[in-house]
Parts: sequence; C-alpha cells; structure tokens
Amino acid sequence: MKTFSLVALILLLCSCSAPHHDSTQAVKQFYTSWMTTFTNDVNPPDDTTALMQRYVAKEVIHRLALIQSLYEQEIVGG
Repeated sequence: MKTFSLVALILLLCSCSAPHHDSTQAVKQFYTSWMTTFTNDVNPPDDTTALMQRYVAKEVIHRLALIQSLYEQEIVGG
C-alpha cells in the first residue's frame, strides 16, 4: 500500500511540473523570423503579427508603427 501511495505521489508531482521553455530558442526564433520577413519583403514587415505580439511590448509596436508612418526627412530632423 505504501508503494502504491509513493508511486501515485511521484506521478502526481511529475505531472504538475511546468514544461521548460528555452529562452535562447525563443529569441532565435523571433530574430530569424523577423530578419527573414524584413529582408525578403518589399513592403515593411507587419508589426501586428502574432510573433511580434508575443515577444515585443505593445508600446514598442506602436512606436514602430509611428516611425514607419513618418516621412524619412521627419525622422532625421527629429
């Protein structure tokens, strides 16, 4: 009976553990996707993609949209 309880407890604890997320892989995935989109597209990349929303703060997305909407000389003069 003790063995069964011990096995059940171990299985319960193992099932409750959170999966390990590798931050290095996440950063690599983001930059690979971003640079592929940035270098291959004639149009500027869409900053509202799921990838951007997952890894980039909303404020940064809004600032990037603002910068994209400005004429080039307005950015240099600012």
